[in-house]
Amino acid sequence: MDSRDPPARAPAPPLVTVTEILDPALASEGIEVIDVSAVQLQTTPMRAQRVLVDLDGVMVALHSTPVRVRTRSRLRSDVLGLMAYGAKARGKVNGLEVRAGLILAVGPQAEVDIVTDRDWESLSFLLPLQESRTHLAARGRAAELPAAGAVETLQLEPERARRLYEWGVRLLDTARQRPELLAPGSAGRSAARVELIEKVLAALGAADPLVTSSGDRTHQAYGRIVRAAEEYALSRPDEAIYVTDLCRATGASERTLEHAFKTLLGITPVSYLIRLRLHRAREDLLAAPPRSTTVTTIAMRWGFWHLGDFSRAYKECFGESPSETLHGAERTHAVPTKRSPVRRPG
Repeated sequence: MDSRDPPARAPAPPLVTVTEILDPALASEGIEVIDVSAVQLQTTPMRAQRVLVDLDGVMVALHSTPVRVRTRSRLRSDVLGLMAYGAKARGKVNGLEVRAGLILAVGPQAEVDIVTDRDWESLSFLLPLQESRTHLAARGRAAELPAAGAVETLQLEPERARRLYEWGVRLLDTARQRPELLAPGSAGRSAARVELIEKVLAALGAADPLVTSSGDRTHQAYGRIVRAAEEYALSRPDEAIYVTDLCRATGASERTLEHAFKTLLGITPVSYLIRLRLHRAREDLLAAPPRSTTVTTIAMRWGFWHLGDFSRAYKECFGESPSETLHGAERTHAVPTKRSPVRRPG
């Protein structure tokens, strides 16, 4: 190759990526702008789907699942997010029950805690931060931009929220069924990109801060307690943790701690922390280089001293033994997932 030749272009990302998420350890598969950590809350095989449309850095992602899962999702530092929810979705967002008209404005590097229940569907509208900042500043609306690390819980008129959600679904359907209409350089792609940005900015301008009830505020406090307990436990993976420790770490009484976990997650603090550590052990088993470790080493690292109990609980949660996970990881370094990218035409 002549040294004067221009460098080869990186391949363009697909217009649509459909990711079947069959393992909580791979919850971030198929999307680079959100880091997702997931924990199954029931003994049911993990089943979730993400459909992502990328219009030159402006994205819409549909997340759906019929099972109970707790997720913590963090945006990348150069992204602004707006989240909306399907009409039949049941679950909790930062401790609050999902309801008609609820939307979230999510700043860069902000984290959202979600507990999904039946018929869960949510849309994430994802915009480049600098582009959003430029638009809002030019319109005299710079104060509407969520701060880094901040999540603003907003109320949009329910009918307007429904139309926004349905518009996002129509975009996803069009991208999957008629990708040629959104081909690179096409008028359709440009129009869809502009309309997506305008709809997100219009929703931000029309929404008001959510007026919370005393029950809402109690549930938000429960969400903070659960997160503090979770972070305390994860920061001490190889330590034996008493409920006393969780009470001290969260500043909550035992009764309040128990009620927070049962209200938000449907299980006790001890049961959840065992399940959380099982998930972290699975991540380590999947990530282990060939012949670098043993099931015993990883089990002990996450506080499981009885290997028989660990193996039984692990298989009940994930449908395979720890040794099967480790040996499968040694062959492939990942469990199989079903990914179906739809490439841009041309």
